[in-house]
Amino acid sequence: MKKVGLFQHIKKDKNVLITTHRHADIDAYCSVYALSKILDIKGIKSKVYFPDGLNEDAKRISLLLPLINRIDRFEDNDIIIILDTNNPALLADITDKVIGSKSKKIIIDHHPLMQNSIDGIRFIDTEASSTCEIICRLTRKSKIKYSKDIASALLLGIFTDSQYLSLAKEDTLRCVNYLSKYVSLSEIKGALARERNYSERMARLKSAKRMELYKIINKELIIAVSKVGSYHASAAKALIDLGADLSIVINKDDTIKVSMRASNRFYSLTNLHLGIDIASKISDKGGGHPTAASFISNKEDAYRDVFEIIKSMNYKISKIKI
Repeated sequence: MKKVGLFQHIKKDKNVLITTHRHADIDAYCSVYALSKILDIKGIKSKVYFPDGLNEDAKRISLLLPLINRIDRFEDNDIIIILDTNNPALLADITDKVIGSKSKKIIIDHHPLMQNSIDGIRFIDTEASSTCEIICRLTRKSKIKYSKDIASALLLGIFTDSQYLSLAKEDTLRCVNYLSKYVSLSEIKGALARERNYSERMARLKSAKRMELYKIINKELIIAVSKVGSYHASAAKALIDLGADLSIVINKDDTIKVSMRASNRFYSLTNLHLGIDIASKISDKGGGHPTAASFISNKEDAYRDVFEIIKSMNYKISKIKI
C-alpha cells in the first residue's frame, strides 16, 4: 500500500473517470460505487464506466445501489481510476484507450501484479479480501462520514469476495466492524440472499451430470471437469460443494470461457494459486484469486492446459471411472 494518501493524488478541479474490469462483479461494482460517492463527499465529481457491463449478481445490486453518473461510452479524463484489476486485457474495449491515454492513472486492486500490469499510481494489496476492503482502509481515516449506502456497498464487496468472511483476515474484520456502525450485517446478508433462477439451477445440475472426474494421485485430490452453456461460475462452485477439490467448467459461447474453483484443501496441499499459477499463465485474459479464477481460451478442451500446469509441479493425474 502507498504511504501517500489516495486523495493527495486527486484534485477537485480535475475530471475523474472510474472504471473496472469487464463484466463487473459485486466487488468491482461496489468499489466503483463507494469510491464515486466518497469523491462526491470530498467535492470531486466523477463519471463511471463499466466495460462490457455487469454480471448478473452485480446487476441485481445495481438496482439497490444505482449510479446516476454512469456513462455508456468511454471518455478520456484528467484522472482515470481503475478498480479491481491491474490487467489491461480485462478492460475489454477500452484497453488501448486507457493504455494510450496521457491521463494520470490510479490503480486500486487486490489481485497480484503481472508483467504487463497497467502503469500508474498503485494501491495494490494482495492480502486484502477485496477491492472494497482497500477502499475502506484508504478512506476511513480521512474524516469522511460514510452514508449507509457507501457502507453497504463496501460490505457487499467484502462479503462476496471473502466468501462471507470465511477468508477474512484481521484487517478485513476491522473494516467490517467499522462499517457495521453504519449498516447492520443482517441487511447485507439479506441483500446478498437470492433464489437461483431455473436456468442457473439447470446449469448447475447439468454440470454435475456431464462431469468427468480425475484424481491427483499423490495427494488424493479430486478434479471435476464439465461443460455448460451458461452460468459456468455458479456451476464450478456447485461441483466444489458436491465434493470436488478442483472444478474446471467450460462455457462455449462466442468465446470459450473457463471458470475454476478450488477447495481450501486443494490450495493448502498444492500451494497452487488459481489466479497467478494457472489462469494468468494460460491466458492474458485470465486471473483471479487462490481458490477462484477464470480465463479465456480458444480450445474446447482447455482443461488440458490446466492439467499440464499441475503435472509440471510433479503431480500425477489419472481419470476416475464412475
